[in-house]
Amino acid sequence: MVEEEKNVILEILTEYLSPFCFTLQHLQLEDLEEKKKFRKGCEFSGLYPASVAFLLRHMPNLRRIDHSSSSVSSAIKLLHQHPSANETLGSIISLTSIDFVNIRDEILMKAVGRMCPHLKEVTFSELLHTDAISPDQLFSILTTEWPKVERVTLIKVSTNYRKAILRALGAQLSQLTFVSCELIDVADLISCAELEVLRIFFSSTLLLPSENPEEKYFPPEAFLPKLNRLESDICLSSRYSHLFEEKSTLTYLDLECCHVGTKASTISNWNEITKNWQRIHTLHIRQCTGLTMAGTKTLTLQLTKLKELSLPSGMLNYKDEREISYNLMNRFNKGPLKICLKFERSQSSLICPYQDQNGPYETSDEELSSGDSDESSHGFGTRNDLDAREDYGGWMDEIDVFNEDVEDFFEEYDDDEDVEDFFEENDDGEDDFLYW
Repeated sequence: MVEEEKNVILEILTEYLSPFCFTLQHLQLEDLEEKKKFRKGCEFSGLYPASVAFLLRHMPNLRRIDHSSSSVSSAIKLLHQHPSANETLGSIISLTSIDFVNIRDEILMKAVGRMCPHLKEVTFSELLHTDAISPDQLFSILTTEWPKVERVTLIKVSTNYRKAILRALGAQLSQLTFVSCELIDVADLISCAELEVLRIFFSSTLLLPSENPEEKYFPPEAFLPKLNRLESDICLSSRYSHLFEEKSTLTYLDLECCHVGTKASTISNWNEITKNWQRIHTLHIRQCTGLTMAGTKTLTLQLTKLKELSLPSGMLNYKDEREISYNLMNRFNKGPLKICLKFERSQSSLICPYQDQNGPYETSDEELSSGDSDESSHGFGTRNDLDAREDYGGWMDEIDVFNEDVEDFFEEYDDDEDVEDFFEENDDGEDDFLYW
């Protein structure tokens, strides 16, 4: 066993190792979606650094270890502090990707820089640390002792440390991800001239001026001239959205909140933006204004490289829009365009005053009459419910959302007495349940 408390790192003689130990390049210790990994990163995983150090010592060609904790970076620090324990490594680790590196830990930062010369991708986090280094010290370490990393993720990194990282590494980055970062200064991105992928997640916020916060900002230099992929689950604001959205280099857009034109956006604004989106092949938008299904048809005719289109599910609340969507989906499925069209419900609590507020769901006379007919008229005798949902473009998922909310309520109040208590506590003289 590895004794963590005594920092003892055991060695296995080479003849006892399986041949795959010398050829293995990717070790997946945990199978997590990326965003779930971001959430779990600060939790203790139960995987001790000495255990990971043991793996690194005996797998010399290991390029990546997938695990949602700081165990890998801590293992590198441990090896660096005990050079006699890593003679077989030659003080070099082959890792090209490391997650959760604490930027306040000077020994850790220097250890990673010196022992991982092949590093290309890193996730920086900011945790409390005794004798924490300053932003200027961090800048010095990154510029003098670190390899040329190209892909950086910042998790809850504060403003001054964030600026130091971007000053040191910005010019060489091809991918940058912000996770739960507050008051991001757009001007800090001007140095990222080679950036191709920008992602902004988990309630990150942009720094807005106190005066004229909606006035469009135009930087003194070219802004992200090579950006081709943008993912954002925040509002980019009317001040900055044009900098990110109005780009001819874009091929992939995934936006929680899309600003095109102004608050009074119309289809003419959307037709104008297509001049910049001629390379777009994937377009996901969960909140927007001024776009109708008829406008979508016009839009897709102009976006000749579009292969996947996702629009706000609230657009299907209106019966006229649904009728157009059915025809549009048939056209995409049968025509030469072959565009995958779907409708997504926003998963964010974001409220942007620029976005359309969806009205109540409208039920057409045809839908009401079909609901009263027998099962055979629906074709359920030969087709299942999933097929029927696909015919209607996914708008029936809105009904499922309501049903799930009701089920969640009764799971929370799982016996009759709890339900009675709930209504007694919320009694205002009316039968809430009937209206709810």
